[in-house]
Amino acid sequence: MVSSPNAKVLNIVKSSSDHSLLILNSGDPSAKPPKKFSFDKRWIGMAGFSETVQRAWKSSVQGTPFFKLKENVKLTRVALLQWSSSFHTKNQLLIQSLTQKLEDLRANKTSSNWNDWERTRKDLNSAHHFEELFWQQKSKFKWLKEGDGNTIFFHAFVQHRRKLNAITRLVSARGEEFFTQNDMEDHISDFYSHLFTSEGTLGGEAIIHLIPKTITEDMNQVLTQPVDAAEIKSTL
Repeated sequence: MVSSPNAKVLNIVKSSSDHSLLILNSGDPSAKPPKKFSFDKRWIGMAGFSETVQRAWKSSVQGTPFFKLKENVKLTRVALLQWSSSFHTKNQLLIQSLTQKLEDLRANKTSSNWNDWERTRKDLNSAHHFEELFWQQKSKFKWLKEGDGNTIFFHAFVQHRRKLNAITRLVSARGEEFFTQNDMEDHISDFYSHLFTSEGTLGGEAIIHLIPKTITEDMNQVLTQPVDAAEIKSTL
């Protein structure tokens, strides 16, 4: 399930048989929802962070104060995403490189490379901590301080939470089922386009005669007659 977080099993009931047909769908990797922006607290204190925020916030924007504020927030968000786009990948590559270097130093341990081994070990611990912070924020789960092994757990928890939030099937009022991303999007669009569209009333005529009349014909004629200038003047 870690390698295929979008996988699901469909149970298809066949009326001609007492057995159900099971269909395994590994998921549609191309149908991914747009990612939401979230501030990464690891950025604080990193080289280039303050300069990126200041440069984006001071961008020239024309319009009302509220529009300027909204655009500055948007520009800052885009600038931070561009600035940090490769941090996670670079950190993973750094962990691999430092781990390999540490193994090489351990295999050829001598008194001359002891300082190099200790420095590499500290750098690797720092890289692991950086990785843990990433998945700690992603998981939205209580962090357990048990070392870098937690990264796998929190990565799996993130994938599980995304799967719980995913919509894999929709059923229309007529009982039609929709499974693919495009079919579900079309059904949602069609549903809301008709939701507030008047299609007449059903059964209203059957209860109208039960409502008592409080407006007489004479009263109705007075209420619906045109308003003249004298009446308006007397009212004012």
